[in-house]
Amino acid sequence: MKKSIFSLLLISLLFPLIVMAGKGQFKVNVFPLPPNLTAHVSFLEPSGNNILDAEETGKLTITIENSGKGDAFDVKADITVDKDVKGLYIPASVTIGTIPAGKTIRQEIPIKASEAIPTSDVSVNIEIKEVEEGKIYGRHPLSLL
Repeated sequence: MKKSIFSLLLISLLFPLIVMAGKGQFKVNVFPLPPNLTAHVSFLEPSGNNILDAEETGKLTITIENSGKGDAFDVKADITVDKDVKGLYIPASVTIGTIPAGKTIRQEIPIKASEAIPTSDVSVNIEIKEVEEGKIYGRHPLSLL
């Protein structure tokens, strides 16, 4: 019995030394790999005059390319206008979702003008960002006449 306790004690004392005495190397990867987003914005309206007339519904088309090595998660477009124009309806935010590495997506955003909209110049600013990390990848201004 004394011999087995001594053997067990000897093994438990030597085992950490054996594990710690080994040499090796390891590689550490950092995940997730970073995305690299670029965006382009275009405006289209039905009459073709590049003016959102009363009772028209146009659209902003955002094209976002992820040329990075990692996916962009929870991508969102925040939309602001430089002044309040009664009768102009633009969503304040649009969820785009995940943009995989090496892919390009298009998101259309409707813009509507009511019958009573006044004549005005409006500047629309769009911020594309990953919501989770709060990173802003670019501000893309577009002027609507």
